[in-house]
Amino acid sequence: MRGTWGGWRLHGIARTALTISVSNALARGIGLAASLCLAFLISVTDFGVFALLAATAAFVGSLAQLGFAPLITQRIAQSDEVATQRFVAARALLAAAALSLLGALILVVLFDPGFGALPHVLPLTRAQLLVVAAWSGFLALNPLASSVFAGHHDFAWVNGLGVLRAISVSVASLGLAWLFDSPLAACVGALAGEVVVAALAVGTLYRRGWIGRWAGNEAEPGGFLGASFVAGLASLSIQGAMWVCQVLLLNSPGGLAENGYFLLASRLALVVTFLPNAISSAALPHLSAISPQEGLRTQRRLTLATVLLSMLLSTPVIIGAPLATAWFGSGYEAAGYPVAVMAAAAIAVAANNMLSATAVAWRRVRLWVASDVVLALAIAVSGILLIPSHGAIGAAISYAIGYSLSAAILLPLVSKSRRGG
Repeated sequence: MRGTWGGWRLHGIARTALTISVSNALARGIGLAASLCLAFLISVTDFGVFALLAATAAFVGSLAQLGFAPLITQRIAQSDEVATQRFVAARALLAAAALSLLGALILVVLFDPGFGALPHVLPLTRAQLLVVAAWSGFLALNPLASSVFAGHHDFAWVNGLGVLRAISVSVASLGLAWLFDSPLAACVGALAGEVVVAALAVGTLYRRGWIGRWAGNEAEPGGFLGASFVAGLASLSIQGAMWVCQVLLLNSPGGLAENGYFLLASRLALVVTFLPNAISSAALPHLSAISPQEGLRTQRRLTLATVLLSMLLSTPVIIGAPLATAWFGSGYEAAGYPVAVMAAAAIAVAANNMLSATAVAWRRVRLWVASDVVLALAIAVSGILLIPSHGAIGAAISYAIGYSLSAAILLPLVSKSRRGG
């Protein structure tokens, strides 16, 4: 029946999770293969430069994206009014475009080697800064466009865009890196791939009539933007903490090489999280319209499933970490321990993502924000204490501490908030 555990909701989540997991596996597999190929194409120090550029682009992109993505999906899935759905999509995309310009301006003003206020903190060339600034905008735009499709339950487009994005970014970045033997060229290729996908996604949304002007009550979208802004600040703090780890790695013994080790560890950890994260993504729109009693049962079982799956997937990565890193030559043997620690940390990442998705689905935005702030602080403080002396291993341990603490906070509070209505 409709309201039971064995009914259509669980089957809908399972079907959606399966399709998302397959497409995520393909997209992440393509991205992982591209990262590993890039590690072969360029030196370990250049790979570290690429890691720093990518982390900076992700940090600035989080400013543009704020907390829009999951809240777009939640709000569109809950609303039956086409006008509201169109407004939510259009306003979020326009806000992301404006914020991406602001982020690019801040990046240049602070770190430009000629006139920036803090060029020593992020020692990048002007060309690198400009490419990172442009790249960050599209890193924000494409997930937002996918979240609009997810809100309309069009997971075929969500999955297709994910795979197309992985292919276009990987092919372009590897092609330019091979031609010019430069981490900057790889970033330019990644930017070009993102632009192609963004043009296709936004064009399709416009043709379907899923983005447009608001023509009704302003209160609902206003509340959406306010919640997005608050949640986005928390998300920005997480990206900031991760960027701090990159800067600390840059200034640790080994510098760029340690950045390269950590990037490789982060990429291999994706093997652990792709299926649990697919379950979290599929559950969000379904949990948004579920009854409290059924929602608690579903949330508990899905959380347990993501933890068990991540434990199962992390085991071969942890065991095979020394062998995997040895494949990349003499420069990468030291990456074995960071890979193993990041694979173990991915268990906490999977649990935290499922619990965060539940909090968003049940409109417990304050709880989600609080856990993200704790996560960011834990990563930053742990990184400051561990990275200068332990390098990439310290960064991986910092991630494990941060995500474990956040999940431990969310686990009891999510259930308690649902019982309270």
